[in-house]
Amino acid sequence: MSRARVILMSCLWLLAGHALAADDSAPLMTLRYAGTQLQPAITVRSNGLSLNAYDTDNRLRWTYRFAQSGGSPCEGEAYLAALVQDENHDGLLNAAQGEQARLFASLRWRDGADPRSAVLALDLSSPGLPRLLWRQDDQTLRGLAELVSAPTPARVRIARSNQDPQHWVVLLGAGLPRAASGSNAARDGSRLYALDARDGRLLWSAAARTHNLADGGSADQAFTGLAAALPGGIAALDLDSDGYTDRLYVGDWQAGLWRFDLHNGQSAAQLATGAALAQLADPAAPRGRGFIAAPDVYRVAGTTGPQPGPDSLNIALGSVATGQLPAARQALFVLHDRFGLSPLSQAQFDALPALQDRDLPPLGPDGSSGVSADAAGFKLLLDGAQVLARGLTSAGLLLFTQVASLQPLTGLNCSGKPLRVSLKVGALDAVTGRNVRDLNHDGHIDIADRAVALAGGWPLRTGLEPAPPGSPYSDTCRLGESAFADCPPLPPPRRLYWLRSDAD
Repeated sequence: MSRARVILMSCLWLLAGHALAADDSAPLMTLRYAGTQLQPAITVRSNGLSLNAYDTDNRLRWTYRFAQSGGSPCEGEAYLAALVQDENHDGLLNAAQGEQARLFASLRWRDGADPRSAVLALDLSSPGLPRLLWRQDDQTLRGLAELVSAPTPARVRIARSNQDPQHWVVLLGAGLPRAASGSNAARDGSRLYALDARDGRLLWSAAARTHNLADGGSADQAFTGLAAALPGGIAALDLDSDGYTDRLYVGDWQAGLWRFDLHNGQSAAQLATGAALAQLADPAAPRGRGFIAAPDVYRVAGTTGPQPGPDSLNIALGSVATGQLPAARQALFVLHDRFGLSPLSQAQFDALPALQDRDLPPLGPDGSSGVSADAAGFKLLLDGAQVLARGLTSAGLLLFTQVASLQPLTGLNCSGKPLRVSLKVGALDAVTGRNVRDLNHDGHIDIADRAVALAGGWPLRTGLEPAPPGSPYSDTCRLGESAFADCPPLPPPRRLYWLRSDAD
């Protein structure tokens, strides 16, 4: 058998043995193709109601329009992820050798007064026109609300499902709550889905209860308390290095942080166990705080000595204003999942008390102090800012972006112009929350380094991610299309591999 390389853009990277995830809402991605002397590359961007591909000279190569405007002044939004199969490991796509690239997109737009959403897959294996592989929308996928995060490609083996031979699925939450309007019924967004990456069939779903759901249908599995909308990106991890996803983390619209353990090879009715690890609503404004970014997950080595402690997983996730009570304080939360490397049964999940906002000590005004490494975690109050993009942790340093705004930032942009915002970058010790990086370059580390504003306007969902291998900035981070030089040393991303059963 031969090995095929898989690159998950805007999904999962493995860095230095630690599970890290790139920004879940990357506005563009670049694919390089073999077959000519020029080795043409295309960059795919979302623009209103279409996806557009440009070559290296910024010439438009193709446009895929995913919706009509319906007379509405609001433009649409697209959130992208890609699955690239590179057989010979040269960083180039060669369709003649069976190499493939699939682009997955979560979409939302308005059809007159009606909010609409869809998820689709395009075949980009050749630099010519894309080929639509499948599409599911709010008319065909029960419970789909307003999608505002990229789907997550992952390998999950579901028994008796006749799924893709390599067991690739697309994971997504149902999105922001959707009020009844026009011809559309209300939907609360409180569902998780796994769609077959090959043909888009629904393979698995989870909701709060199996009967009498608000959208009129049942789910494969029910979880107590899974009643809030799930608009955010999903962190999907392979903790035992067998090539299959066995852990999910996702935030909900009422500031809950959920963990699901996936039991590959089980049927859809027994695929997952899970519960809310934390319910982090602000006591002063219980419905004013929610999560939209995907969690950032970092493996923390256990203590050493005569009785070494186990490794754990750090989960970092920042909140946004939900719009119901904009005065709520938003925060960056870091939690330590002490059972992070061990799968749990449903009975064990049910016995775990969910952490509350009061259980996480706030970081003080002195940037040199933090919290004990033995604490359950910590929180950093953001003084009016919000977190819309996934953080990035490496070498013990947590980097995150925040948007300075007291207003809700989850509505469609109806101005007709790209919405650009004031962006700040923060850096903290991933375990204790101490300030450990001189971000403003004034020669010493203090409270001023907790968040540094960047010059110029930035796209709304801009987040830090490792620079692509082979780029001029491969030893730094990427912030949108720019380099960010204050990252810790980042080793080259490890590729994720799987064995092809149909290979020679």
